[in-house]
Amino acid sequence: MTTKIFSTEEWIKALQGLTEAYRIYVPVKEGDFHVFEAMDEGTEPDFYFQNTRLSPKSLVYPQSERMFEYSLDDNDAEAHIIKESDKDYSPRAVVGIRPCDAHAFQIVKLNFDNPEYRDPWWIKRFEATTLVGLGCNNPCSTCF
Repeated sequence: MTTKIFSTEEWIKALQGLTEAYRIYVPVKEGDFHVFEAMDEGTEPDFYFQNTRLSPKSLVYPQSERMFEYSLDDNDAEAHIIKESDKDYSPRAVVGIRPCDAHAFQIVKLNFDNPEYRDPWWIKRFEATTLVGLGCNNPCSTCF
């Protein structure tokens, strides 16, 4: 096994190089809290944080999303036909996720991917997501 140690600047530069192939989400300081945001030009990742305010699970399972659409216009050739809305299943990576949040994905997965029911939208988005963990040297007092 080969060990490679990156400085924070090298790590951020490497992540920026991956944005051509992946949608990269990183922790970003927003006011007094941290949130996961897409790494775009000018995004300043902050890997020196305890935890994010909200779980990054919304990157795979958004609180709401358009599932279907249809037209009521009788002049439209596809009027009254329900069609699945376009969704983004492109490769993505959540970088800097805490072990507890990564484990939460496995718990939530039991609801959407089990022998009795498989949610195709959740599964496609989950399978397109790579989780890159960040270890905890000093866990929060609220961690379990």
